[in-house]
Amino acid sequence: MVHKGGHKRDLAYTAPMAVDKRNFIIKSVISPDNVDDSMVFDAVYDFLVHN
Repeated sequence: MVHKGGHKRDLAYTAPMAVDKRNFIIKSVISPDNVDDSMVFDAVYDFLVHN
């Protein structure tokens, strides 16, 4: 849970995706919002390079 001011709590996440030329999703990684985007990008990029 992420506190965003006051007493409100939200579930925050990021979901970067890799798509093909027809915009079909070929890889997605869901991570907590407090994880740096570059860390998640590496996981998606490595998948694309090695598969």
